[in-house]
Amino acid sequence: MESASKKERAWDWHFKTYFPVELDGAAPPPLVPLPMLANDSDSVLGHAYVERSLVASKGREIYGTFPVTLATCEELCDRAAACHSFSYSRTQQACYLKVAEVSMEDAPREPAYLDFKTYIKLPMCSSHTCTQDTILLPNAERIPGSDDRTCCQAACSSHACAKDMLLLPSAGGIPGSDDSTCCEAACSSHGCAQDMILLPNAERIPGSDDNACCEAACSSHTCAEDMLLLPGAGEIPGNDDSTCCEAACSSHRCANDMILIPSAGAIPGSDDSTCCEAACSSHTCAEDTLLLPSAGAIPGSDDSTCCEVTCSSHTCAKDLILLPSAATISGSDDSTCCEAACSSHTCGKHMILLPSADRIRGGDDSTCCEAACSSHTCSKDMILLPDAGAILGSDDSTCCAKSASR
Repeated sequence: MESASKKERAWDWHFKTYFPVELDGAAPPPLVPLPMLANDSDSVLGHAYVERSLVASKGREIYGTFPVTLATCEELCDRAAACHSFSYSRTQQACYLKVAEVSMEDAPREPAYLDFKTYIKLPMCSSHTCTQDTILLPNAERIPGSDDRTCCQAACSSHACAKDMLLLPSAGGIPGSDDSTCCEAACSSHGCAQDMILLPNAERIPGSDDNACCEAACSSHTCAEDMLLLPGAGEIPGNDDSTCCEAACSSHRCANDMILIPSAGAIPGSDDSTCCEAACSSHTCAEDTLLLPSAGAIPGSDDSTCCEVTCSSHTCAKDLILLPSAATISGSDDSTCCEAACSSHTCGKHMILLPSADRIRGGDDSTCCEAACSSHTCSKDMILLPDAGAILGSDDSTCCAKSASR
């Protein structure tokens, strides 16, 4: 019976495992001190393991021990960073840690060896790369898995923010699916201060203050002389004349006989029809009136606005006569319009005023007088007429009479 019993338990020997300390010239991963984990198990990150048949290629061992429980063997593998699988016999309670990364598809050992099984360390979610717009779950390093469904949750980058909101810059790294978690205000929701305007594409710019969201509007610009702000300047971004201003009529040069309208500095324009009106210089005054001296600078087109009376309409006082250019002289008084007539002159001795002296301008004998008969010497047997001093003449027939003594 003893021999039979021993034959039935021929495998139950006190086996030892021997493993190389070097492989292909490279030092193997350092052995981790592996005590029973009663005191420091909390510091070890536990993995999940899946059982399969013993693989044909078990890979390099990094540690072996017995007798230990399956749970302890799992903990030992957890403690060794290089451990990706282990072989375990429940009968022998033998544990062998392996470097090999084993899959369920790897070929099994044929024939099987005792009751050894291979246990595959399942990857933790922390080693999984989530697909676009998803992010690892919290504590992913403690969750076994290697797929999005197990390891990932929606990231804010998959969320569509409400109007006037934008995804946070790091949305791809933030778990969430609502505005409060994933979004921030866009500049398009901001009301800029006076004389400022939202930046272009404000709906794509995060912010809620003037510094981030606004720029100067043309309404804050002071245009150069003879220029005016464009209509709607408060809706136009800019702060220079070329962007914000247009020419005012005050900068326009009107055609001849036209003058700028009174409010030219406040009216946009650069043509005669918009900026100018007729000047008095274009008006023809009535008879005996004359354009005002500054007619080219006076707006108007009628006598009362543009014209003044000329001297030609004035009646000079006695012994005065209108100036020769009376029709071109503005005035209506003797001092402006008249000069002395010969009728105001006193001729010299033996001289007498010309008959039309009141119509002759002058004030000297040569202009106003001619010889009187009193200056004439009559021929023999003739005598001056009694009123010779009042008679124009210088010959016997005009000035003399026959002497009565004959």
